[in-house]
Amino acid sequence: MKVFAISGWSQTGKTTLAKKIIKSLIEKGFEVASLKSTHKNLEDDIESDTYHHQIAGANPTILRGKDHSILRYKGKISLKTISELDVDFLIVEGLKQSKIPKIWCSKSDDDSWIEFPEVRAIVIRRATRTETQKRIPILTPNDTEQLVSIIIQNAEDIQNF
Repeated sequence: MKVFAISGWSQTGKTTLAKKIIKSLIEKGFEVASLKSTHKNLEDDIESDTYHHQIAGANPTILRGKDHSILRYKGKISLKTISELDVDFLIVEGLKQSKIPKIWCSKSDDDSWIEFPEVRAIVIRRATRTETQKRIPILTPNDTEQLVSIIIQNAEDIQNF
């Protein structure tokens, strides 16, 4: 499995871009999983049966419904565990501090990406230039095919992380 991240500060279009990229990869015949990383605490539904299973010590707990299932870990799930999934790509939204290669989403043409050497492309809604001084391409959210090409070329094996 190859992994690639879509990172940036809040409200910079990461989720919208992730949806486009996931859809495009699937249309190209790839199987794709996604991981959304958040700094927020996830609230437990103390009325749910799976919550009570987890309190009893089960980890993970799985809620299996008619049309989909939810796998829930107590604590952070490791990339090693995720690597057991049988998919071609894991698209990560977030994890800006990770060493995973990434697209950086930004509200403006600034240097907010500069402290992240893993950035392979920058996405800005209204770009005023086409690349940075370090020759990193600057694209718009509508440049999906170019972004997917960058992901296919630069994604790394998840075992590297």
